Amino acid sequence: MSDLVILHNVSPHIGWAPINHLISLACSELGATAIRAPENTSRLARQMARLRTRHHSSGKPHLLYIAMTAADLRHAITSPGWRDGYDKAAVWIIDSFHTDLANPRDLRGQFDQVFVTRPNDMDAFATASGLPTQSLPWGSDVLGLGSSSPDRDLDLLRVGRQPAVWEDDDDTATDCAARGISFHGRPPMGTSEDEMAHLFGWYRRAKFVLASSNLVSPAAYVHKTQEYVTARWTDALASGAIVAGVPPRTDRTLGAILWPEGLLDIPLTSRADGLDVIADALRHWSPELAHYNHLQALRKLDWRHRLAVLADWYSLPAPALEKSLKTLQETDHA
Repeated sequence: MSDLVILHNVSPHIGWAPINHLISLACSELGATAIRAPENTSRLARQMARLRTRHHSSGKPHLLYIAMTAADLRHAITSPGWRDGYDKAAVWIIDSFHTDLANPRDLRGQFDQVFVTRPNDMDAFATASGLPTQSLPWGSDVLGLGSSSPDRDLDLLRVGRQPAVWEDDDDTATDCAARGISFHGRPPMGTSEDEMAHLFGWYRRAKFVLASSNLVSPAAYVHKTQEYVTARWTDALASGAIVAGVPPRTDRTLGAILWPEGLLDIPLTSRADGLDVIADALRHWSPELAHYNHLQALRKLDWRHRLAVLADWYSLPAPALEKSLKTLQETDHA
């Protein structure tokens, strides 16, 4: 077991299933212990004290705070001495596009390093924190849940929020049927415990998955001006599917870790126009594309590549992660 404690208060809601899965993966790959920050700050202080005396083999244990947004940090630092007894401390902010929540009081003197998801947000958090700031982009459990299966019974799968022209699944199904396109609308919901395996079961059946930037598929809970890659993109690609929609072009993650063959840009002028583009792409689809997308995802999207950056920063021995990275490399060359 490594000398790392992961502190978080990531929501158990199904929408945060990808990050809760990441936390579980980090525990298994890094040998870390995760603790959900309780609302009672004195209880948090007691739990942190127990962990720092119990959970280390030599010297002080390290700390990683995984935050949904920078606002989460306000809760952690209200516990006096929460950082006492820990060596290196870093924060990984998932929805880092909320740069307006980057409060210097929550960052300075609390951490040694800041990790953000979007490369776009590095400057804002570096300025607010005065700390080294690095991007750990969105990823996926490609090795554990991904697929390169050539057998796909769905031409087009809809998952999550969509632009207005794609919102009605019944209308989309009718238009798809007229073009000979097999379509499935919103998959039935899983549970927070099995949501990742449940969704991946759907992704691996699809040749194309509908997903678009939050700026063209708005909802009350998304940012109104900043766009970003989400789990739908990375998980669909990990499963060998091609993402059809309008990509979040201003998220610099797009150019850093995604690849042209995995994306199909479609017009939003009308559903018919979009389906015409998809129908043409289906005529050129082959099982080799699913294999290629899965291979690229293994190389670029697997969360273990992000965990390797953390292991290196903390100087952690991580034999389980090293074994997984070797498997990733062997799979890449298979």
